[in-house]
Amino acid sequence: MEKVTKFSGTVALGTAALAVAPAQAPALQINEVESNNTFATAQTVSLTVGDSIEGGIATANDDIDFFRITGLPPGAATFSLQMLGGGATGTLRAAVYADATTVVDLVDIAINPTFFPVTVPGSGSVVLGIKEQSQATGFESYRITLDSVRPAQVPEPATLALAAAGLAGLAGLHVARRRKHG
Repeated sequence: MEKVTKFSGTVALGTAALAVAPAQAPALQINEVESNNTFATAQTVSLTVGDSIEGGIATANDDIDFFRITGLPPGAATFSLQMLGGGATGTLRAAVYADATTVVDLVDIAINPTFFPVTVPGSGSVVLGIKEQSQATGFESYRITLDSVRPAQVPEPATLALAAAGLAGLAGLHVARRRKHG
C-alpha cells in the first residue's frame, strides 16, 4: 500500500499527482421579458462569455426589442446573432443605440449566425436593439450570444518611459565621471 500525503489541494500518490480543477459553470440562457420595446424600457441583463438571450418579434405590434447588456469590460465585445425561425420571412437588424434614436453601429442578420463586433464604453454597458426590417406580419425568433470580450489595452504611461530614459542618462553620466577620475 502506497503512502498518501495531502499538499494544499493536490493529492500525491508516490510519483503520480492528481489536481482537481473546479467545474466551469454552464452558459446562461435568458428569455426576453416584455415590455422591452422602447429604449427606456430596455430589459437589463448581465452576460458573460457564452451566455445568450432568446426572444421574438411579432411585427404587428412589437417590431423592436431592446436589451441593456451590463457587466462587460470596457473595450471590444463580439455577439453572434441568429434567427431561430418563425412564421415570417422578414429580416432582422441588430443595432447598438446611444439613446432612443441614435444608432451607433448596426448589422443585418443575413447569415446564421451573424457576428457583430461592438465597442464597449467605460460604463461597461451597451444597449442592443433587435428590429424587424420587413413589413411581414409574422413572428421571428432570435438568439443573441456573447461570444467574446477583449478588454481595452492600457497604454504604458509616457512618464514611465521618460523616467527610464532619465535613469539611463544618470547612469551614463556616473560611468563617464568614473572613467575621467579613475
